[in-house]
Amino acid sequence: MVLRAKYFKNTDVLNSKLGYGPSMIWRSIWGSMKLLKEGLVWRVGNGLNIKVWGDKWLPNKPSHRVQSPIKFLNAEAKVTELIGNDGKWNREVVKATVNEEEAEVICNIPMSYSGLEDKRIWAYSKNGYYSVRSAYHLDISRKKDSKGEPSDGRKIKEGWRELWQLNTSGVVKNFLWKALNNCLPTNENLYRRKVVKKPVCPICLREDETVCHVLWSCPATMDVWAEKESPVQKWKSSEVDLAEVWRKLIAELPLDSMEMVVSVMRYIWLRRNGWIFERKFTSPGSVLQQARANLNEFQQAQQKGIERNKTAAVEMGSSKRRLCEELNIQKAVLEGDSLEVIKVVNDREECLEWHGQIIEDIKGILCIHPNWILKHTFREGNRLAHFLGQFAIMFSEELVWIEDGPEGFFSIVLQDKICNDTITDI
Repeated sequence: MVLRAKYFKNTDVLNSKLGYGPSMIWRSIWGSMKLLKEGLVWRVGNGLNIKVWGDKWLPNKPSHRVQSPIKFLNAEAKVTELIGNDGKWNREVVKATVNEEEAEVICNIPMSYSGLEDKRIWAYSKNGYYSVRSAYHLDISRKKDSKGEPSDGRKIKEGWRELWQLNTSGVVKNFLWKALNNCLPTNENLYRRKVVKKPVCPICLREDETVCHVLWSCPATMDVWAEKESPVQKWKSSEVDLAEVWRKLIAELPLDSMEMVVSVMRYIWLRRNGWIFERKFTSPGSVLQQARANLNEFQQAQQKGIERNKTAAVEMGSSKRRLCEELNIQKAVLEGDSLEVIKVVNDREECLEWHGQIIEDIKGILCIHPNWILKHTFREGNRLAHFLGQFAIMFSEELVWIEDGPEGFFSIVLQDKICNDTITDI
């Protein structure tokens, strides 16, 4: 309260100024404000406090900001102008305001049916809460980016842990593992096994084709790494051992750049094979574009898959809640097979994840109905929910059964009952 009264009486702490003659405590707090602003993003509620342009509110985007030019709404427009009267996204307005890619991201953001307020969350942790560890890693990443040139400080003996932690496809990881173990069929390896007559590189025709040569130091490969979008554009290519290159990448590149480099290496190898077997040679720019597209596609699919699973489980719980309200059921046990969602709904701590607005809606309803209980059940004991979900996909209109059900309904009910009774006995 003392700091508020002295330094940001008429504003919030994020928009405060250092002031004249600040105390050491306030100077330290204010000095970390830039890092705090970097990591905080908006989670959409009613959209009244978030600007469409300028504010950070888009999940799955590196900048979290809308990059589309202003063409429909004005520059000061708020996110609430993209929301219809029914509390859902107005798809026509969204598509008229931003490009197709960003429109898809926006329309996939879950909405609060109870009109919760917008919430600031921490973008660099899984649960949306600030942690010293996540802030430390963010600060290290910012400092590396600001230096421009990587430093050669950190040295490691083995890089296998870093390899398997990369957010790339298994095919890319396995390729690099083979390359680091010298298991690729380069001409040098084939020559040692007496498969080919010469170990020379089939592209440059100058040096022996080692793994490091084909992926790093061949003149044709150096053209790829010299491209503008390359994470190692200004690096030298004097290394003769790929393990040495890998250690240098780990020590001097952030994780996202390492993922890009590894993906490019695989496409350099595919280009090499295309030249040998089909006499087709891809340009350096195309190699980078293909690698970038493949990496983005994989990472977006991974993220969407995780978020869709969570959101689907949350929306299923919300549908059960609406059914109980419509039928005026006073006591109910709501079961679901997503243990993660069940835990977060039953947790008293506020959910600050990107889809947390729906979680908070459900928590609010459960507070109003204390006799409604949310429990976890194993998927084997929840076949009926999957059956009804698949059945509902085939129909667009509403179907109601009072004392009957779809064909095959009762046999699955019996299977679920037997399974749940067995689990209870165990």
